[in-house]
Amino acid sequence: MARGLITNRAAVVLACAVSAAALGACDWPWRHDMVDGPQAGASAPRPAIPQALPMGAALPPPPAVVDALRNSLPAATPPRGGALYEVYCAPCHGLSGKGDGPIAKYYVPVGDLTKDDVQRHTDGWLYGVIVNGTEKMPRFAHELAVVERWEVVGFVRQLARGVP
Repeated sequence: MARGLITNRAAVVLACAVSAAALGACDWPWRHDMVDGPQAGASAPRPAIPQALPMGAALPPPPAVVDALRNSLPAATPPRGGALYEVYCAPCHGLSGKGDGPIAKYYVPVGDLTKDDVQRHTDGWLYGVIVNGTEKMPRFAHELAVVERWEVVGFVRQLARGVP
């Protein structure tokens, strides 16, 4: 009786081992991951998203390079700059740019964009702050296109002159 029980257990263990090995070698759909899975109609990996940095790539340009950037838009900011500012900046900086936006009271003091210590910086510096953010402000590189960032910079300059 005991001999038959051991033989049956050995047969079950052997069957499980053979089944596990066979299943491990099969090409089941749920076995794929992103590395060896089928590409969505492509024979090569998908391209990186715009402005993504590959591993080991150089970091964003240093501040001196950003300061040297020049606004390529005309001096008269298109109306869209104000609309973009209202959506992305006004919640913290306020419609007037004085740092009195509706959610500013919940965070550390928000910068007054009309003050001389902000306005003395170059357009490139303002652009760089929009792209990279600061310790108090999130980055908006993923939210705003290049032209839109420059439009916001132009609008911030108009705020300092008192032109809404």
